[in-house]
Amino acid sequence: MTQSDIAFIARSFPGVIETPHREVMRAFKIGGRIFATLNSAEKRCCLRLSEVDQSVFSGIDPEHIHPVPKAWGRYGWTLFYYEHLNPELLQDALRCAFLNMASAKWATKLDRAQQ
Repeated sequence: MTQSDIAFIARSFPGVIETPHREVMRAFKIGGRIFATLNSAEKRCCLRLSEVDQSVFSGIDPEHIHPVPKAWGRYGWTLFYYEHLNPELLQDALRCAFLNMASAKWATKLDRAQQ
């Protein structure tokens, strides 16, 4: 999976906008809230997951998926080193992050679009 693939998937969710983030990253937002960042220099993305999703994904491949150290990780921010991961797994994680941060309105639009 490449950074272009990740950006394409993140932008495919309804209502998502892409913005620069901290000069070296890209952020993907829904309703003004970041659900994913992409750091191409370090070949990783960071997703805001629920506590349960963070635990599940981290358990699949702890070497390439793990909580951000310290407080950020306790808020669900999870690092995914995308070059080493199955595309379907990363697509599922992006969807979980989107749904974690999206309002019910956007989640419903996603469900309708995928039917």
